[in-house]
Amino acid sequence: MHNNSEPGYQRNSPPHNQQQNTGYNAYLTAMGYRENYSLKCHGKDFAIEIKPDATKSNWHTVRIEAAKRINGQQAYDWSNKISLQLTNIELPEVAAFFLTLTPSVLCNYHGSQNNKGFEGRFQKDSVFASLNESGKPKMGIKMSFADSMMFGHLCLSQYCFNFPHLTTDAAYNSFKLLGKRIGSSKS
Repeated sequence: MHNNSEPGYQRNSPPHNQQQNTGYNAYLTAMGYRENYSLKCHGKDFAIEIKPDATKSNWHTVRIEAAKRINGQQAYDWSNKISLQLTNIELPEVAAFFLTLTPSVLCNYHGSQNNKGFEGRFQKDSVFASLNESGKPKMGIKMSFADSMMFGHLCLSQYCFNFPHLTTDAAYNSFKLLGKRIGSSKS
């Protein structure tokens, strides 16, 4: 995402040549991402996408979306997706999960009707991630550990934007501790 060797690079600060665009791509540009930046993982029946986002109070987080595959096509119905934004409490928990530091995570009560959720859990040789919304089928996919790690790196990067002097190493170590605590509380 960021190349520390670029001239004028400053961690956790917008680039000096910020373009005059608005909306979501303006946010991405300000945070150093390219336009329409996201990570996607495609499964047999569904796809999951994660992208940088910010709350109304400017907390840097991620948005997770899922869409169903269109019958007989290599395309997904993103116009009928499930979408949710992680809270400030959920972001480090989901980061710890995607970085394989804790075996499961559950985030419920999202949306204006509190009817959306995200669930993740380890399987024998993969990671299973799913989104659900009342009235829609559960949209879940089996992800490789490499895909999961990349999703975790995006969560980690967004988390660090909230704490200008926090290094990614320090945040990762905090997530490791959080993963141990979460794991021990489920025993």
